[in-house]
Amino acid sequence: MALVALLLAAVIGALVVAIVRTHDDVRDRLATCIENSDATVVAGPDVLGVLRADLANRTSPRISRRYRLGDNDAVLLTGTGYRLLAMRGRNGPGLDGNVALRIFEQTSDFSLVAVERDPLRGVLAACASLED
Repeated sequence: MALVALLLAAVIGALVVAIVRTHDDVRDRLATCIENSDATVVAGPDVLGVLRADLANRTSPRISRRYRLGDNDAVLLTGTGYRLLAMRGRNGPGLDGNVALRIFEQTSDFSLVAVERDPLRGVLAACASLED
């Protein structure tokens, strides 16, 4: 009986460690900062209409800054009347090449995607700089 209790405690301990390791405090703090400001955390491509227009016109946003946020990389892209922040997850896609198209097509592959529209107030850059 003691062996079963010991094994059960080990399994529970392993589950707790696994859950804690997958929890991303940087992502949560960044999302909170963005949501408390004049920007939007993107849940899907429906909020990315401004990006769609740039992609259709072949004027993809340019990467204006790169960040190292905890264990994650992030990029700030500047488009026509908006800025976009994308944070790579632990096993997510890279932030090189045509990252704007990947963000639009596979938003959920990124740990966090956020958009700030005109008038730009520097919300995304300010929030990312807090974690940089």
